[in-house]
Amino acid sequence: MPLSDEEQQNVQKAVEDVILKDYFDDFLDVYGTTISIAESHPEQINNEIRNALTHLARAYEGDNLSTSNSNIQQARAHIERAKRDSLKLSIITKRDQIHSEIFRIEVIEGAVPRPLKTKIRNIEKARRGAFRKETQGESVTTILEEILVDALELEDQLLTQYQDPGTITPKLKQYWIKTARFAGKASLAIVLSIIAGVLVLLALPENSTFVVKGREVISDLISSPAQERDTESSPPAKKSP
Repeated sequence: MPLSDEEQQNVQKAVEDVILKDYFDDFLDVYGTTISIAESHPEQINNEIRNALTHLARAYEGDNLSTSNSNIQQARAHIERAKRDSLKLSIITKRDQIHSEIFRIEVIEGAVPRPLKTKIRNIEKARRGAFRKETQGESVTTILEEILVDALELEDQLLTQYQDPGTITPKLKQYWIKTARFAGKASLAIVLSIIAGVLVLLALPENSTFVVKGREVISDLISSPAQERDTESSPPAKKSP
């Protein structure tokens, strides 16, 4: 049975409410935030909006009020799912961006203060908890909104607190400097020990056992690399038939 004029007006009013409140007021701001964070138009979210529009069109063309109301509720559900997916994508993307920022800060400036790392762990814990609740059929949109706000505030705090790290020597550079200094000291120690050994040999009598043995050791140290090079460069000897 076709809708009466009054029922048709009620359906039109309900469709307008979905478009103005569910779509424009509740969804578009979140969707815009997601685009700015992810720098893309997520296909799954767009599919949900297309499905919602399909249900709204069916509500207009419904043969009875029950069918029209059912399509309106399904349209609202698709928009709510699109909003929820937008929030989840924003949170996941922002989490990865924060971890990248933390890595950059730690390489340049050293360890990030414990309170900031605690905030990161709390955000991740809340995210996992919200996803578990969603799988159990609970409404988590408000929780996801709060998690995203916390993540954005944490990122702003990181960028504000560590906005000019260029004047501090990177940890990686510090590591290489320390390694080079250690290698230099070790090389110097080896050279000094050899010089000391030579001086001792010069101070002792020519025919002493220590001098003879010491000269043999130094001669071996000097001649071994040359012998190895000669062995590597010379071709293998041919076997006699």
